[in-house]
Amino acid sequence: QPDNLEQLLQVKAPAPLFPRSLLLGGFAGFIAQSITYPLDTLRRRWQHELVQAKANLPEVDKLGILDYASKMRKEGGWRAFYGGFGLNIVKLVPELMVLCGVYHLA
Repeated sequence: QPDNLEQLLQVKAPAPLFPRSLLLGGFAGFIAQSITYPLDTLRRRWQHELVQAKANLPEVDKLGILDYASKMRKEGGWRAFYGGFGLNIVKLVPELMVLCGVYHLA
């Protein structure tokens, strides 16, 4: 059993830990995406609104990001912040499982 960090970096983990790395990678990605997705959705929609405002479209108000978050919540509730989350997770979890698995093998 390696007892310090240098030895852990030099010794590869045993093969039975490989499936565990895949599952933990997918789970970690799911948790991270669940936490950050609402902020990313807010940022993308706010930027889109700012681009429309720059195009001088009269129906678009120039709002700050906090005002826009309030507007999103009023118009769509908290679900508005998670629009597209399901499809993103379908893509992200296998991607992170492979990433963590390949990292484990390297």
